[in-house]
Amino acid sequence: MFHTIRCARSKLNANIPRQNYHDDELPQGLIPLDPLPIENTEPTLPTVLLQARNNIRKFENCVLLTRVGGFYELYFEHADEFGPLLNLKVAQRKTGKKDSPVYVSMAGFPFFQLDRYLKILVQDLHRYVAIAEEFKNDAVAQSKSGGLLNDRKVTRVITPGTLIDESFMDPFTNNYVLAVHAADNPQTDMETLGTDESAPVRLQQPSMTLGLAWMDLSTGHFFTQTTTLSSLPSFLARIGPREIVLDEGFKGDEDHAIFNVLAEDQHIVTYALATEFKPMKDWSPMLESPIFPSKAEEFTDEEVAAGSILIQYVEEKLQGSNMKLQPPSRQLDMMGIDKNTMRALEIKKTMRDDQFTGSLLHTIRRMTTKGGARLLETWLSSPSTSLDIINSRLDLVSHMLENADLRERICILLGRSHDSHRLLQKFAFGRGDPDDLLALSATIQATQDLVTTLLSSTTPSSACIHALATRIDLEGPLALASRIQEAIDEEGVSQKHLIETAEEEEIRALANAVAVDIQQ
Repeated sequence: MFHTIRCARSKLNANIPRQNYHDDELPQGLIPLDPLPIENTEPTLPTVLLQARNNIRKFENCVLLTRVGGFYELYFEHADEFGPLLNLKVAQRKTGKKDSPVYVSMAGFPFFQLDRYLKILVQDLHRYVAIAEEFKNDAVAQSKSGGLLNDRKVTRVITPGTLIDESFMDPFTNNYVLAVHAADNPQTDMETLGTDESAPVRLQQPSMTLGLAWMDLSTGHFFTQTTTLSSLPSFLARIGPREIVLDEGFKGDEDHAIFNVLAEDQHIVTYALATEFKPMKDWSPMLESPIFPSKAEEFTDEEVAAGSILIQYVEEKLQGSNMKLQPPSRQLDMMGIDKNTMRALEIKKTMRDDQFTGSLLHTIRRMTTKGGARLLETWLSSPSTSLDIINSRLDLVSHMLENADLRERICILLGRSHDSHRLLQKFAFGRGDPDDLLALSATIQATQDLVTTLLSSTTPSSACIHALATRIDLEGPLALASRIQEAIDEEGVSQKHLIETAEEEEIRALANAVAVDIQQ
């Protein structure tokens, strides 16, 4: 066997050609080794900080506010960047192992000051904010999490266009978020047109059809419309959206003409990844009433596509919260005032200072209710062209001018009511409290007295008033108001407010004491 192996080696070596090398041709130095795997050097952090770090990574475009007991806190780079902007003291918290401690930046404020800091972040700095609330774990959840008493999950992402009931919202104007869908969407065009050289030119056509959908989450109003690229600036000037949502496909086409339009007035633009197309029949779960098939046929494909983008975007920001909107309506028989005319007429802002003070709306806005102020702005920006509606409004104005006592009585009753649209939306989102219930009950009672007053008018021109009053059905609302009055102890609610005020003072004193300790 040994002889066989030797013979095999001899034959193998005979087939290998010989090569001669000089010493300087041989490779020099150490043989390179493969790099060692990088060890995970991320320090061990407490559960609260780990949850915060994971939420920061998940919501990378947002400022994260984490609820910890009676405070909302910022951590890591968010504390370093936004703590000074919010005038908060940034502290370095020592954590990790004893032999290798880690210092984590943190800042915080009492929970009852949330709206104050949201105003700075959302309205002034135009940042998106993710709110991570604190939830008690039940026994099963504690066992699964190793005894963790609380869990913190992001319950909502707040953007300029998705405000609901924040105290810093302007009650006299609508807070619209608007979605735009282009018939020639850049993403779909590149897929269908391939290397067609005319595609980029076609995307710049002023007559390009755009589908628009906009809503105000604070009132539940939902609208759609079809327009063109050349008419878009005037349309935006009329409705004044706080935030504009574009399909993710626009990110790859920064030369699209729509960006020139949006840059004129420095609109806040957000990109939304619409994972699927939602037809109108799938909108029903988030609407107060279904859309009848005959009505659904009136909407264009572009409007439905824009509505689909908008609904998915809002659902993502609300993180699963219930949403109830009014069925979408199309703005027909409206005068399309162009942008330059609105500026020349100074409807919303003055030409000289570009300010609301001194404008037409500022001059004539003497409304008793906040909802009336919002409606007046809509009527001035988009006047009706329907003769029936115009004549009906003129009849009401004439009747009120002729009956001073009736006018004064109506103003008193309207003053007893509250902002019913925004009240109802708070309950739709599960954010209502006993004070809101009492306000709703008072509004229903005031409305009942208002209907009685309108029907008591017997002048020859009172037909228009009676027609207005007979449209109101209060049978169900009156029963609700009675139940609210029976169920809620107003005195008890007042006492609760006193206790909450005292607790807020204690937390404020504690926060001040902590800030002093940090400075020392």
